[in-house]
Amino acid sequence: MSAETLTDFMRNTRKALKRVDKEDIVLSRRGKEPIRISLESRRASGAAASATALARAEEAASILAAALAAVSELSARLPQLLAHRYPWIRFLPDDARQSFAREYVETLHACASVGNPARLDEMIHSWKATAEIHADPALLADLTRPLAASTGRRVPRPTGR
Repeated sequence: MSAETLTDFMRNTRKALKRVDKEDIVLSRRGKEPIRISLESRRASGAAASATALARAEEAASILAAALAAVSELSARLPQLLAHRYPWIRFLPDDARQSFAREYVETLHACASVGNPARLDEMIHSWKATAEIHADPALLADLTRPLAASTGRRVPRPTGR
C-alpha cells in the first residue's frame, strides 16, 4: 500500500492508476479522512478471506466444544491449558477455574457462530476481575465477610422479570 497526497495524485493520475494494479493507494487530505483507492477484486478477495477465517473459527470452536463433551480428561485439563494464555486464572479456586473453562468454550462457540467476539471479551473481563479479587487476600476477606448491619434475616431471591 502506498500513500501520497491528493494533490500529487491529481498531478500524476495515470502513473498512480497504474500502481493500483499492484497495491492500494491511500490519498492523504489536509484535515480530512484519507481516501483509499483499491481494485474491487482485491477488496472482494479480502472479504472472502475474512468470511473463510470466520467459518474456520466457528468450526474450530465447534470441534473444541464437541471434544470437551466427549473426552472427560480434556475437560479436566482445559483450565491448565487456558492458564498458558490467561495466567491470572491460577488465582481462581479450583471449581471456579473449571467454571471459567466451561464458560469460555461455550461463549467462544456462540461468538464464533454469530461472528462477534464481544461477549467473549466481556466474559473474560468479568472472570479476570474475579481473579483479581482472589489474588488480594485482604480484598477477598472484605468482600466475603458478613455485613455488620445484617439483621440475620434472609433476603428473598429475586424472581424473573
